[in-house]
Amino acid sequence: MAKSPWAGGLLGRGMMTAGQSVVVAAGALLAFSVAVRFSGADNVGVLTLLTSISVLGRLFDVSGAGGTARFVAIPSFRERFTQSQIIEVIFLNCLLFNAIICVVLFLVFDNLIGLLFDEAHALVGASLVPYVLATAILSAASYVLASGLDGVGKADERALILSFATVVLVGMTVALVPSLGVVGLAAAQVAQQVCVLILCWWRLRKHVPGLGVVPSSWSWDIVRLVIGNSSRLTVTTALSSGTDPVLKLALNTAGGPAIVATYDLANRFVGALRLVVHSALTPSLPVFAERYDLDKARFQSTLMRILMLMLPLPVLIVLANAVLSPVVGHVAFGHASSEFLFMCAVAGAGVAISVVALPMSFAAQGAGILRWLLVGNTVPLVAAAAMFLAGVQDERLIVVVYASSLAAQSLISIFGGIHQMRIRDGVPTYTGLLLVVALVVACSPLAALWLYGRVGL
Repeated sequence: MAKSPWAGGLLGRGMMTAGQSVVVAAGALLAFSVAVRFSGADNVGVLTLLTSISVLGRLFDVSGAGGTARFVAIPSFRERFTQSQIIEVIFLNCLLFNAIICVVLFLVFDNLIGLLFDEAHALVGASLVPYVLATAILSAASYVLASGLDGVGKADERALILSFATVVLVGMTVALVPSLGVVGLAAAQVAQQVCVLILCWWRLRKHVPGLGVVPSSWSWDIVRLVIGNSSRLTVTTALSSGTDPVLKLALNTAGGPAIVATYDLANRFVGALRLVVHSALTPSLPVFAERYDLDKARFQSTLMRILMLMLPLPVLIVLANAVLSPVVGHVAFGHASSEFLFMCAVAGAGVAISVVALPMSFAAQGAGILRWLLVGNTVPLVAAAAMFLAGVQDERLIVVVYASSLAAQSLISIFGGIHQMRIRDGVPTYTGLLLVVALVVACSPLAALWLYGRVGL
């Protein structure tokens, strides 16, 4: 049997992609901070809310973009089609779906902005719409190509490209925001996605025979297979992505754009801690896909080895959150407000628990068994939607309920995946131990809030 392109080096590629996530998170926080200093937290809040709403359009994206790495890696797909055909067809399919989605979003934004913001912020929002829509379509297309690099075993190159694109984001933000305000940040985000798109295509052409200068392949057979195989993954991903905009709508109702900006920074920071783990595990997706297709025993042993590495992570996440969140608050806002620190502490508790579910999530995606991921991802979305529709006016309560829903999502995804994939040999027991550790550790920052007078700083 030919050696798998993912055999060996999984840990090294994981460390490389984890390093990339640190660079991307630090760059995004720096760009955010510059924009807040020059244009105000409320205007940045308008941009983040519109960007989040644009993500809701991905609920209708069934192009297969989210499963590119899996489709490129699965042996049964590679026997029927070349890798260049798979990538080009998914890329064109993604552009088509997202172009239609952006046209609909343009019409929606025209009426929605006046409902969400007062007159001054509505004018800002109207000026941002073209950039938000351009970022939406470009980020979807660039995700296909970045995922394609993962599928051909080049996650390290993908990591370098995303890191370089983040440097472009920061550089253009520093150059444009002082004169253009928040529009400069929006333009810098567009440039970042263009950079990812061009560089990922360039590297894919080096590794995938037959990939042209521009995509030209089309096959209805691939389209049908991709849509059929990725529909559940698309819905699962969309439900996860759709939670953020609904939550921000609830926060906007409770406290306006400034509170949205405060939450967005807290979420970016705490989410970056989770993203480090997520990025480190990303190279495992094609490994799980290949091994589930060929060797179930190796699939399960790979999952167990990854789980054994997860034990210290909840502790490290909580510690990093406690130490760094005041620094991030001072850099972005000039002071670490009690509101910001509270959001970091509560969201960090949810993330400390949710990272335990990541190995099972990647294993389920690789195996194409997504029922319980789908069920789990509905919990935070339902919680956010309920708070928005109920008009909850307490932003702290909104964040607490959301963090609790992340914990519930993790429990459902983990034990549902174990049941559906029929995983045994110590994995359920060890996963239960991990959850107990994560739950205990996650409570520590909340206890600290109580001991120190609920962040009376």
